Order: sequence, then structure tokens, then C-alpha cells
Amino acid sequence: MKHYRTLLFAILPLIASIFVAAYSDKNIDFQPKKGQRIVILGNTFAERLQYFNYFEPLLYKSFPDLNLSVRNMGWSADEVGLQPRPYNFGSLDEHLTLQKADIIFACFGLNEAFKGPDSLANFKHRLSGFLLHLKQQKYNSISAPEIILVSPIAHEELGGNLPDPIEHNTNLELYTAGMAEVAKQLEIPFIDLYKPSRDLANATDSITINGIHLNDRGYKAVSELMAKKLNFKFTEWKDEPDFRHLKWAIDHKNQQFFYKFRAVNAEYINGSRKEPWVQPAGGPISFPTELLKLDQLVLGLDSIIWRDTKNSSNIDQKKVQQLINYKQEIKPEKLNHALPAPLAEQFVMKEGFKVELFASEKDFPIEKPVKLTFDPKGRLWVSTLPSYLQYYPGSPPNDKIIILEDTDNDGRADKQTVFADSLYMPLGFELGNGGVYVSQPPNLVFLKDTNGDGKADSKEIILHGFGTEDVHHSISALTWGQDGALYMHMGTFLHTQVETPYGPQRSAYGETWRYDPLTMKLEPYISYPYANPWGNVFTRNGTHLIGDTSTGMNYFAPPLTVATDYPVKHVEMKDMLTLKIRPKTCGMEIVSSRNFPNNYQGNVLFNTFIGFQGVTNHSLKESGSGLIGHQEDPILQSKDSQFRPVDLQFGPDGALYLVDWFNQVINHGERALRDPNRDKTHGRIWRITYTGKKTLEPVDMSKLNLGQLLDQLKVYEDRTRYRARIQLTEFPKEQVLPALSKWLDRIDAVDKNYEQYQLEGLWMYQRLHQVNEILLNKLLKAKDANIRAAATRVLYYWRDNLKNSQQMLTIMSRDFSPRVRLEAIVSLSHFKNEASFMALLLASEKPMDDYIEYALKESFKHFQTIWMSKFRQDKNFLANEPEKVKLLLQSLSSAEVLTMPGYFKKDPDAAIYTRKPLSDKFYDDFADVKAVADFRKILISEPDAAVSGKTAADGRIIIQLSTISSKMAYDKLVINIKAGSLVSLIFKNPDEMPHNVVIVKPGSTEIVGKAADAMASRNNAYAKNFVPAIPEVLYSTPLVVTGKSFKLDFKAPDKPGEYPFICTFPGHWRIMKGVIKVN
Repeated sequence: MKHYRTLLFAILPLIASIFVAAYSDKNIDFQPKKGQRIVILGNTFAERLQYFNYFEPLLYKSFPDLNLSVRNMGWSADEVGLQPRPYNFGSLDEHLTLQKADIIFACFGLNEAFKGPDSLANFKHRLSGFLLHLKQQKYNSISAPEIILVSPIAHEELGGNLPDPIEHNTNLELYTAGMAEVAKQLEIPFIDLYKPSRDLANATDSITINGIHLNDRGYKAVSELMAKKLNFKFTEWKDEPDFRHLKWAIDHKNQQFFYKFRAVNAEYINGSRKEPWVQPAGGPISFPTELLKLDQLVLGLDSIIWRDTKNSSNIDQKKVQQLINYKQEIKPEKLNHALPAPLAEQFVMKEGFKVELFASEKDFPIEKPVKLTFDPKGRLWVSTLPSYLQYYPGSPPNDKIIILEDTDNDGRADKQTVFADSLYMPLGFELGNGGVYVSQPPNLVFLKDTNGDGKADSKEIILHGFGTEDVHHSISALTWGQDGALYMHMGTFLHTQVETPYGPQRSAYGETWRYDPLTMKLEPYISYPYANPWGNVFTRNGTHLIGDTSTGMNYFAPPLTVATDYPVKHVEMKDMLTLKIRPKTCGMEIVSSRNFPNNYQGNVLFNTFIGFQGVTNHSLKESGSGLIGHQEDPILQSKDSQFRPVDLQFGPDGALYLVDWFNQVINHGERALRDPNRDKTHGRIWRITYTGKKTLEPVDMSKLNLGQLLDQLKVYEDRTRYRARIQLTEFPKEQVLPALSKWLDRIDAVDKNYEQYQLEGLWMYQRLHQVNEILLNKLLKAKDANIRAAATRVLYYWRDNLKNSQQMLTIMSRDFSPRVRLEAIVSLSHFKNEASFMALLLASEKPMDDYIEYALKESFKHFQTIWMSKFRQDKNFLANEPEKVKLLLQSLSSAEVLTMPGYFKKDPDAAIYTRKPLSDKFYDDFADVKAVADFRKILISEPDAAVSGKTAADGRIIIQLSTISSKMAYDKLVINIKAGSLVSLIFKNPDEMPHNVVIVKPGSTEIVGKAADAMASRNNAYAKNFVPAIPEVLYSTPLVVTGKSFKLDFKAPDKPGEYPFICTFPGHWRIMKGVIKVN
């Protein structure tokens, strides 16, 4: 039977190719009519047509008198039956109607083919339904659209560390045949790109960047193939001025359309935070007008293209430039005047520390800096975002990446190089592999300087499709792990789908991504309901720490890496810090510098930009399987209310460098889009040193040989080793491997850091995708538990190349160290089989702490189908082990324990992001299973919450008050109570930000609000909950963080009147308010 299936599998593609050839060999008589509107739909192949734009110039050249318009609505990783979009984005029909589509090019099949032959029938059914639906519409209000179906290209074999495409190509050929069959049935023209692209790949240099996405050469060739198939007059691209200029104009037209169709901040355009959201009524609304201007820009560019192709003349480039550069963005009114030079005197420093200005907008073009890093030469790189928070139509964005140098080593920058400009929202970037990885939402771009002049001259989009609904939540905080992968964060609201050579990856509402540049593999590393994570750092032993800006939560990350299936998110996990109130942070760094005092080493530093504006300091201690942080004295505090620290990193000299965004306005959508107080022109970088110790002598690693560079992995400073790993990517693997082996042999076995150096070597092998089983096994038995844990993580990533990897992880799950057990538990969760499930049950018999319990519970949710099957097979399974049954069932026992943050709630698909609680039907179905029946008996229901207006046992009136998630508002505007009555106000906060309730005297809202705002720069503001100590304040709750509640008991005033209640977190009082009417 097996032989028969193999033979059938081999014959099917042959049959498929014969069928496709029979239907698709004939050319298509493509005869568009004047004024028709063409829309391109589909996956990344379709989307990338606008970046490698050869098809449209051939179209316009072939039909110069028809005034055709083309709109590219391709979307990365789209499938016929799966097209996730931002909340309230609008349906496909709505967008096609908006474009009045006459002709539709539909490009599908690539992602569907990853599902294999078993899903082919379902794909054909969905495709048929999809195309039939399109045929039945009248998007132009007159007639049904003409549809042209386009097959996927072949998966090119590039070798190296990329996947073997044989299986995918077999499936692609089957799916192409299926598409041809559907097209024939529906009498729809069909373009087969699979066979010709396969022939191209076999006959010429590479035509793709990763096997599945065409490069410039590939798109040129495929566009010519499509033009021939459609009987265009012009079927070959000519590298002549009129062709190039036409392409240039079309590129600009497509860019302007993309700015609207894939607009950043869509959540504020048509989502749950639609403008004006929480702004005062009657405030300025900008988006509708600006989106209309984008429409006008696109139509204007259409007109230029039509006129100049009709006249067979070159495109009027001057007119194009005038159109897209017609107006400068509004500049801030109050801050547009020259400010005094930034002075160190604005800071209050911890004794012994000194701060100096390294660079500012006075001398360098670093307006609105957001991210910094250092290269192996010791130069500081910084990205700037003057375009934040939205492109202004007619004023092209010109964000930059700047290189700053201190050539005379006096602690101040004295040289600059603009590495890249004309960027748009480079929220994050990182150096590596001879270039720079840059966030350009919705894309991840690789920039490279190929001629050595210090400026980027090569640009390649390597990943498409990251969410942009709230742009400062989009991919950011790019950080290399010791394993050679690039880790990137994504916050709430965002819907992401990215095509990869391994299949599509999708996520929504929070993710940490892991991208391996050598394999081009993108993985959902952590699927968690973050709000806006910007902290991203690894400790010396590889432990991952993550900070969430909006919630102020800071995570010991390993438990969050438990497996889960899209789109399900993990439930919330505890903070690793012991703070009662969590300030908003932006950026985090581990102290690892011989310039800093000994008692600071290993501490974690955070930028806080509101309430306490400075750098906070927390000591980290091992606690069970994780870490716990205790607040210490801060290093720095600013007295300037516009100081906004957003990133920090230790430099090659051992000093701490800090990026100051410098802005009066820090709100995203809470303030008007074009608020004149949004600063666009300032930015500073500060340098902090400890005066009691010398700074370090920077090393230019670009001048080191391979052996010297490997020795840098022994240096104490984390960031030195970080830069050394980056520089090592400049050397070919064939040179590094033998040098690495010799380096490891030379390590002194009696050195106290012997195991740590070996771990550095193991990570180098992992980065190079070279399994070293001997070294791995040695470190799995290391004396240091943290090194055993790190080796366990490497074991997981080498699982496909090692025999018995799952059994080895099972052994590690029984280690005497809870840290090692946690790492093994997390790894085992990714082996979704009965053996792994049983290993996790066995691991639960060892001592557990919060982190291990969290990891086990989340793992068991993931294994639900397996343990349900076990219960069906054996009615006495776990019959006498109630603690294990509790781990399985309690985390699914009610909707309350599965609750997600409030910002999910408005999404009509909110239910898909969490697991369903166990139902009565589940308990009935398993009533004869002793373990389940016993659990149901002891399950204790949560008591019903008190209801507003009811009277408690002690006679108090109970009032329920809640925030409205993502709305900056209370759920009640008016509360009526009786004068002199006893009241219990139960305040709940489902919002992602901290809020309080402050009841004030009649008419004193503004007095109290401004007094609270004035507390923002004080170091004790959070401790005092932003409640000013003035007589106008009558009663107050503390700041209540996300998901928590507080009961405020008070006696109502004896005097009747209207008593306002407000939230006094800085700025909130203007919006979050209501009134208590005392009768």
C-alpha cells in the first residue's frame, strides 16, 4: 500500500502538468476598455508587484490611449479562504466597490499548497466559491468584473540553509492544476506561472530572494511572461529612459495608494480608537481630510502617467515631484523657536554618576531619535522619526539612520554620516550580516552599503506583512539573541501574516517574533497579549527579559515561550519586579560595565518617561525557576518636563548612552494627530558614567583577526560580546568553524568562567547551524544550572538534527534545578504528543513555583486533545492524583480564568484569541471519568460580584465603577447617592493603562487636575498615585493596574451638590471624568 501511495504521489504532478498545459498554453485575448480600473489581489507575489514594477509599465505602454488605472491590493500571505484584516478595515467587496473594479487579477495558491495534497479538494472548493462570488458582483455598478486567475510561481532551490523545495513544488504543481481546472469550469482566463518560473530558475541565475519571492530579475522576467500571455503590444522591458521614468512615476503612484490602503495607525482611522477617540468633543479630526488628499495625489499621478504615455514622451518628473512635495507638514507652534542648548544641569544624579551631552539636534540631524546601537567599530547608530506619527500627504517622510562618531574620545560626537534617509517609521533596527535590518512597517528591510561610502545603496524587503494598525506597536526593539536569531516585538491591535519559505506565519494582538537570517525562518516565539512591548534584552546566560511600555509590566520571558496555536494567546503572567505601581517604561538594559560600581552589576535599568522621568534601577536575584527584581535608587532624574527617555545601551567605552525623544506631547492617539505641540525638531543623546572608575578603551573590532575576535567573547561586558558576534558574521562559516574549535581547545579548564566560555562557543555553533553534540552534552551536565538551562534551549533548537532529542529533554525536565526544569518544560510543550504530555505530568511531581506552574498550565491547555483522549481510553486515568488533574482542568474551568485584556473586547473576533472554558457538556461527556467527576465536585465557583446600588451587610451602598477598555473613560458619567450615606465604591480597571478615581470638591476639577500634572516630574509621583495633597481632594483610590480592582469606602458629603470624580494620572483628568450627585 505504501509503495502504491509513493507511485501515485510521483504520477500526480505529471498528470497535473498535462492538464495545465492543455488549458493554459493559449494566450489570453486581453482587451481592456477605456477608463477601466484594474485591481491586483492576492498574496505576497501580488503585493511585491508594486515594488518590482515591470508589469504596469508594459501595460501602460501597450494601451496608451485607454487611461487605465491600476490599484495593488495584494496582501502578504493571503489565501482564498483566509484574509485577516485590521478591525473594521472593511470587507474585500467594500474595497473593490470603492475602487470600482472592472478587471481583477487574482494571485493565490502559494500558501495553500503548503497544506499538501489532502487539502487540494478543499482549496478548489474555496477557490471556486471565491471566484464565483467575484463574478456575481458589479463593483463598477454596471457590469461584472473580468477576472484573470494567476498561479503561484515555482519554489526555487537555493540550497544552503533554506528548505528543500521538492515537496512544496510537488504540491504547487498539483494546486496549479487545480486552479486551471477551476478556471476552466468558470470560464476564467488563467495564467500559469509555475512551469515557466520553474524553467527560468533552472536556466539562469537566481530569480528569488528566498525561494518563493521573486527578486528584481525574477519580476522582470515574469512580468514579460504575463505580458506575452495577455497579448500586450509591449512584451519586453527596455532599459531606456522612457521606460525607467514611467516606472518611477508608477512607483510613486503605488506608494501614495499604499499609504492609504495599508495606512499605519488604522486603529485610529477606522478601528476601535477611531478619531477623535478620547479627545475632547469638537477637537480637530485630521484623518478623513488627509486620506482624501492621498486619493487626490493618486489621481494626479494617474493623469501624469496617462498624458505622458499617450504622447510617447518621457514622464514629466518635475510635475511628479511638485505633486508629491507640494506641502510641508505642520510644524509645532510653541516649540518651533530656538531652545537653549541642552544642559546636564537639568538632571539630578545618583551620587558618583555624571551625565554629559553626547549629541543633540543643535549639531546633528537627530530630530526625534528613537533607537540606538553601536557597531563593531565603536560608532553609535541612531534612528530618527520626525515623520511620527503619520505621513503628511505632500510631505514625503524623511526618517533617517545616522552614524555618530567621537573621533577624539572626548565623550562628545564630532562626526556624522547619514547611512539611510527617506525612511518611514524605522522604529527598530539592528546591525548584522554586513548590513542593517530595519523596521519599515509593514515590512522588515535589509539595507546595505555595497561601495564602502558609509551610505546604504542596496535595499531588500525580506519580510512582508507585519501589522501597522497602531504604528508605535509595530515591529520594534530588534535585538540579537546569543543564538544568532533576531527577536522583534509587536503590540496589541496588530494583525500580522508573513509568507516564508516554510509556510505562512500569522499572529494578532501581541507577539515576539524570532527570525533566523541564515535559514530565513520566522517563528512566533511568544504569543502573548502585550500592549506595547519595547524592552528586549538577554542576560549573560541567555535569559530573555521583556518590558511592556503601556502596562509597565516586565517579564521573565521563558515561561511565555510555551507552545500555542495561532490565534490563541497565553493568559497574563506576573511581573518579575516587586513594584506595587508599575510606571511606563521604554527600553531596558542589563548593567554589565566595569565603569559602573560592582554592586550595580547584573541590575536591570529602565527608562521611565512619565511620572518619574529618568532611569530606574532594579537589582535582579534568582528566585526558584526565575528572577525577581527589587527597586534600588534611580541613577538619573530629569527636571525638564519634556525629557522623554526611549532607549538606553552601554557603549564600547563602558558608559551608558541614553536617547531622549524630547517632546511635550507623548501621547499617540490621545492627542490630536496634528497637535501643534507635537515636537518634530529636537532630540538628544546623553552619556552617563561613574566617576569613581575609569571608562574603557574602545576596541575597533573590524581590525581584529578571527582569533582576536573570538577572544572578545571572553570579555566581561555583555555588549562587547554582542558586537563581537555581529562582527563574526563577516567571516565565512568555513573559516569560523576551525578557528572556533581551536579557540575552545585553548580555554583553560581551571578558569572560573570555563563553562561560560564553552557556552559562548556552543552559541557560535548554533548561530552557524553546525551541531556539536559533544559540546552540547557536556554543557547539559554543567555545574552551573543557568548554563544547563541555556544548553537545554540549544538542545530544543537542534531537535531535528539529534536523535532522541525529546527523550533528552525529558531527562532535563527532572533536573534538580527549577531553572533547568522550566526550560525543559517549555521545550517539551512544542512536542505535541503523548510522550511529551506524560513527561510534563511527571515534571509536575517536582517542586513548583509560579513560573513552572504557569508553564505547565499553559502547556496542558495546548495538549487538551491529548489528555481528553487519555481520559476516554482510561476512565481511571489520574483517578487518585487530584493535583495533576487540577493542573489540567483548573486553568480551563471558567471564563474568568481565561480572561484577556480589555482591548480585545471590541474586536468581533475576540473569542478566537482565547481558549473556551470547559462546558457542562464536557463534564457530562466525562461524567464516568473519576478524575473529572471528582474535580467537578470540588470546583468552587467565584462569588457573584456586588451589584451597583445594592446594600451590603454593613449598610453601605455598593457602587460599581469601571474603566472602558481602550476608551480613556469610566463606564458611568453620573452616580447618584444620598447625602451622608456610607458608600463602598468598587473600582475595576480592565484598561491596559493604570487609572484611579479621585473625588473632588465641586468646581475644583481643573485645580486638582493641574496639580496632578505638576507631579509628573517628581520622583515620588507614582508612590503618591498622582493624587495631590491639597484640600480640594476628598477621597481617592490608588492607581489600579490592568485587570485589578480596589474598594474605596467613604461617607458621602453631608452637603448636597455635584462632586466631580476624575482620573489624575497625568493628562487623563481632561477626559476621564464624571460626577457624583449628592442628593
